[in-house]
Amino acid sequence: MGLANSPSYSITFINQLPPPNSGSFALFAGQNSLVWWAKFMNSGIGHQIPFRWQPEPCFVWGGPGELQGGDVFVPQQIVPADLTDQNQITLTYLNKTFNFIDQKPGSQPGSLFVSADGSIPSAVGSVGIGLAQRATFIVTAQPFMQYRFTPHLDYWCAFGDYRTGQMIDWEQVANKAQIHFGVNLYDLYAILTKDNTWLFKTNDEVNQLLSVARQQDPGVTLNQLDFSVTL
Repeated sequence: MGLANSPSYSITFINQLPPPNSGSFALFAGQNSLVWWAKFMNSGIGHQIPFRWQPEPCFVWGGPGELQGGDVFVPQQIVPADLTDQNQITLTYLNKTFNFIDQKPGSQPGSLFVSADGSIPSAVGSVGIGLAQRATFIVTAQPFMQYRFTPHLDYWCAFGDYRTGQMIDWEQVANKAQIHFGVNLYDLYAILTKDNTWLFKTNDEVNQLLSVARQQDPGVTLNQLDFSVTL
């Protein structure tokens, strides 16, 4: 079972910044997470990037061991998890490599637990959790430690120089915005407008705006819409 048996989500990014404002749209799975997903996008008319995911949790380990700001975490093993029956796992080290073993029910549903056994070399690797097969929260692996992670569906976005898995100082993330899907709302458009502000629209709202705009100009594209218009 994933996060409350949640259905799949999707978001479509639209960049309305004028050239040469190219960069990467970045998604974060909560404050202080790694860059969970990032995709480069040119500025200019017609550019949009869709992204769809199933919010299923997982365990991850990889490197490097002590990430600094700007470093990129590279996962080496990803193990599917759930929040009830498969929410605890052990990290061990054998033949100069880490490995997950002994996945089982944890002591408390709703959280994910990683036990690092005594074979773990100090500060050589990192371990943590992810969402939809991508790392979100990690710590430096240390021997004889138990780590507890409590995931939440808390999505944020930003635009700039980002890479998937990058360690970021959250306070330094400029112009970030929280994404609110709402009850029974799983698909959104995220528009970075010409004045560098974020707008979020549902599929229905975008289709209505596009329909009205095409009554005046049949060739208008999504990126040319004035998303601030209220119908």
